[in-house]
Amino acid sequence: MNPNLIIFAAILIIAAFAGVMEWNKKHKAAAKEALMEKSTCGDVAYPGTAPAAAVFIGPKLPWAPSYGSQGVPEHPEPHPSGVGWILRFPRRGQGKIDYVTWKNGPLDKYTRLVVEYEHTIVGGGSLVATPQPPDDAPDARSPLQMTGYFQEAGDNFTADDAHEDFRWFGYLPGGNYIEQGAHTMVFDLVNGNWGATQRSNIQNDLAGFNKAKANACCVGIVFGGNAVGIGHGGEWADGDDAPNSYAEVWVKSLRVE
Repeated sequence: MNPNLIIFAAILIIAAFAGVMEWNKKHKAAAKEALMEKSTCGDVAYPGTAPAAAVFIGPKLPWAPSYGSQGVPEHPEPHPSGVGWILRFPRRGQGKIDYVTWKNGPLDKYTRLVVEYEHTIVGGGSLVATPQPPDDAPDARSPLQMTGYFQEAGDNFTADDAHEDFRWFGYLPGGNYIEQGAHTMVFDLVNGNWGATQRSNIQNDLAGFNKAKANACCVGIVFGGNAVGIGHGGEWADGDDAPNSYAEVWVKSLRVE
């Protein structure tokens, strides 16, 4: 057999194999992104406060089981009044609430994200950011903060270079601390203080911020505030063990306008 034909056939086989491997890699990446997006955004878009069944407490990522919310249901409880929904925070060491999101759609026509909430504790203690050792001491009790949040479609929760500016977190002057009682937080979607997952912010990456708004898939709130930064979850510390004790945040309204 002609040696040149053998070499040519081998090259074709190698090229075909490489093509299959590349397709498989892209297919797996797309499937991973679709699963992540479904776990944080859902299927149906809501322009205002979504019903509890459409709100996701997450993210729940099979490839990163220690990341995101833990020890809590996938959806919050509807409030008995019919207005909004309730987030019941786990006791320290029993779980945490991190991202709370639902599908909304593009945000480039809106100017602000508004969160109306009421925080109640029965049984003492306080809501704190979940420690992130080694940056935090295991018994750290940093006051819990809540940021406004939106996410561009196609994110994969890796914060790699290609996706570093897909998730955006809103900050308020003086901090985003959760206080007992009824309060309102307003996050400016035009001139507010927003930062992405690593290095980007609205000052140094306005184009990325606007791109994420125009291609947003979901909105919500994120809990945290430890040494690592905003996010990474919150929990209830130092409460008593009585059966009727609890620490909750009643989200009355979370909307863009």
